[in-house]
Amino acid sequence: MNLHTALHQAFKTTFQITQAIAPGIAQRWAARLFIRPMRFERPARETALIQNAVSERRPFRSYYQRASDAPYYVCYQWGNASAPAVLLIHGWAGRGSQMATLAAPLVTAGYQVITFDAPAHGDSWGRCTNLLEVSNIIQALSEEFGGFAAMIGHSFGGMAAGFALAEGAQTSKLVTIGSPAEMMAVFDGFRRQLNASDHSIDGVKQYIERVAQRPVEHFSLTHTLAGRNIGGLIIHDKEDNEVPCEQAARLHHVWPDSELHYTSGLGHRRILRDEATIARVVDFVRSNESQYSVLTYIHTSPYPQNAGA
Repeated sequence: MNLHTALHQAFKTTFQITQAIAPGIAQRWAARLFIRPMRFERPARETALIQNAVSERRPFRSYYQRASDAPYYVCYQWGNASAPAVLLIHGWAGRGSQMATLAAPLVTAGYQVITFDAPAHGDSWGRCTNLLEVSNIIQALSEEFGGFAAMIGHSFGGMAAGFALAEGAQTSKLVTIGSPAEMMAVFDGFRRQLNASDHSIDGVKQYIERVAQRPVEHFSLTHTLAGRNIGGLIIHDKEDNEVPCEQAARLHHVWPDSELHYTSGLGHRRILRDEATIARVVDFVRSNESQYSVLTYIHTSPYPQNAGA
């Protein structure tokens, strides 16, 4: 058992004891944990992917800033600034560099590519964040770039993209990769991580609704994308052990303009480094243009695609 696993198990035990003897404290604790992602070190393979990106710190307004704070997020850009823009949005506890496997193929296909480290992720400011903050950044970038040719979101990033669209962001196409379709799936995953009780999960829901001033269901992709006239590609791995693949089918059912594609054996994160998945995504983004496989882009790319596990 490594240190991270041991600490997580010890924390779960402490949390379960707290639920039993002080459920109100556990409820508040759960709400705080829900908005505080773990920040992981960027592996070498991802550092290589962003070395030739133009990066900059950009200010944003945080729900969690103090008067003396100056919140910022880190934005990365590749390609010709006059080309159509594609936005990549990473998942919870991730970072923009996880999505950068798509940058070189998309640039070669004629797009400029933008991604960012969400607040409290990667090299960005903060310890806490929420879907509203990330959605606000997406909306601001959409306005700056005049909308997107496509937005591509992994997991939580897909949910943030869907909510941003409901709030006014513009895109011609949306790709979701391993994204929960429903907030209930998010709560179920959080429940499993902590062995949280219904009472603790209710505290999380109440906190979200108090901050957002709307029902939690309004963040579900089945709500934000239902009947929406945006071309979509839903990708999900059958062995995803974080977001059940049934979530993809539920989203496809309410999103008539979407395509559904399952992969196998890639799990929740390795799917982002899979050449066939990258090719399918870029072909979908280009689907109204001349048709040819983007596998050639990948094999001639200056960026490593399959370094490491």
